[in-house]
Amino acid sequence: MVFKMKVSSKSKLLTCEGNNPTSKYYPGAPCQVRLEVSDNVVSAVCWRCLARLVPAPEEKKNQSSIGFPRGWQFMNQFVHSDGKVYQKGVEQPELFGKFEPTKIKESEPKRRKKETLDDKIQKQYYQKLKKKKTTNKSKK
Repeated sequence: MVFKMKVSSKSKLLTCEGNNPTSKYYPGAPCQVRLEVSDNVVSAVCWRCLARLVPAPEEKKNQSSIGFPRGWQFMNQFVHSDGKVYQKGVEQPELFGKFEPTKIKESEPKRRKKETLDDKIQKQYYQKLKKKKTTNKSKK
């Protein structure tokens, strides 16, 4: 496999540095990629061998629910069910138990969009098409 790049008028083919067992880029098995490089380049590494050196990104931990509603830290005052009082996300220990817990509104289901004239015409078209298909099947 040869990777070509735009190089100057003089170029040469080099084997990937991952082919050399003494190299730090050696992946464990020889890399047979040949790279077309400029005449003054001494050694080169293919993108696969270089990618093996970079660790995979860490997966983010899912934030589990801790009994707080979404956006509680932005509320002027939020009182948790255990009596703790928070103002703008900061706990206020001197106000502990002085207020009733904040009532959380249930999120409303998303409303369906209004049916437009185009939607009605399209629906009628498909109903007529369906009728035509069923009548054609019954005739056969």
